[in-house]
Amino acid sequence: MKSAIGEKLTRKDHGDVSNQLYAKYAIGRDAAAMKAVVGEEALNQEDKLSLEFLEKFEKTYIAQGTVSCLHVFSLCFSNNRVYKIMSCSYQRYFFLSILQLGNYESRTVFESLDQAWSLLRIFPKEMLNRIPQKLLAEFYQRDRKGRRHGSRDEGEAPAHDEDEGDDDN
Repeated sequence: MKSAIGEKLTRKDHGDVSNQLYAKYAIGRDAAAMKAVVGEEALNQEDKLSLEFLEKFEKTYIAQGTVSCLHVFSLCFSNNRVYKIMSCSYQRYFFLSILQLGNYESRTVFESLDQAWSLLRIFPKEMLNRIPQKLLAEFYQRDRKGRRHGSRDEGEAPAHDEDEGDDDN
């Protein structure tokens, strides 16, 4: 899988973003289980952020439809190290979530990465521990079209939705 992602094939942040998404997804599932036992009042701020991420990740990112589930799989399991350390229960839950998908949303890998960053921005930069500082500096503050301050960064893939017009302020 690693040979199909990266700077020359997709985007240089692809592997690290997929690792971080899956890690935060697993943490969110843990927080949801803890909430079921002790109640939301007993959760700390990180747990509450993890629950917010979990809900938005499942509703807006995973629930894009069965046609695109292979793309979701490639984003979340692109690094075998992450796959091996996560428990089987999370893997089963993730695959069951994919199988139960409903509405289809067609989007490119670049749009998916931009959406992934939007979800990861739920957390402060300091909590994104699987993404190198250089990539955080480059991608964390971007707008949803993948540009910072209205211009394309050097080495970035061409914008994927240029025909929609520029509604940045």
